[in-house]
Amino acid sequence: MKTLKDKVILITGANRGIGKSLVKSSLEKGAKKVYATSRDLSKMPDFGDERVIILELDITNNTQILKIAEQIKDVEVLINNAGILSQGNILEGEISAVENDMNVNYYGTINMMRAFAPILVKNAPAKIVNIVSIAAYSPLPSIAGYAASKSALY
Repeated sequence: MKTLKDKVILITGANRGIGKSLVKSSLEKGAKKVYATSRDLSKMPDFGDERVIILELDITNNTQILKIAEQIKDVEVLINNAGILSQGNILEGEISAVENDMNVNYYGTINMMRAFAPILVKNAPAKIVNIVSIAAYSPLPSIAGYAASKSALY
């Protein structure tokens, strides 16, 4: 797949930053439809394009993931962008922050891939794109949980 033209794309974490840019870029590249997801719809921008369908999705909620996968069967490109970054090092940071990073950045992303893999197979040619981070290769102690979760995903 060399183009996003006429493709149906699902982007997690589309409310800001990289996710918001991915939605805009997909539209510019001629996507037929973009499912833009966020766990908090009040933070979702108005993309001003009828091709964008806004969906509430918290990727740490597998029941919600499976429900969305049941509702949308036309996805051809899954872009796993949703993520969080908690501050703290392994020895002194809150273990709950490390767990949260892993739950979102690793387990949530895996659950998305598992739920949408059968849909993507049916809609082949299809792709999964996982947004990782340079922190997966070159971790910083101050964001240890984030780096570990992105390294695990890689």
